[in-house]
Amino acid sequence: MRFTLTLILCVFAGFFSLSAQATLQPTEPSDKIAAVYGANYQQQNPGIYAKLQDLLQDRVEYLHHPIEADEKFPKLSELSLRNKNNRSLTRDIRFNQLTFNPLKYGIELFPKTKKVYRFDNEPYLIVILPVE
Repeated sequence: MRFTLTLILCVFAGFFSLSAQATLQPTEPSDKIAAVYGANYQQQNPGIYAKLQDLLQDRVEYLHHPIEADEKFPKLSELSLRNKNNRSLTRDIRFNQLTFNPLKYGIELFPKTKKVYRFDNEPYLIVILPVE
């Protein structure tokens, strides 16, 4: 009886522990910039840092859009990875709006017109709005 009760208690504790770990928090723009360009980027390039903050907070949109057979959106897998300053960067396997970092990919960050990209094999589009 005591063993059964202990076993049930352990299962519940493990379940709640996994549930707590599965809850993702949004990644802050400053963390996304640091992941791609390094921790000292703000001090070294304050003007560009402010523009990247603006991009991440105001000019990136994520749209749920079904994949169409004849669509022409560039896929993220077709773009280079911006890993010059951080060789450990990897491509995302699944899309998560809370943690996705568009700075990792060779997208046009400061376009004159709206740019749209497809997250590979996912029903999501990444929209980069133009600089106003």
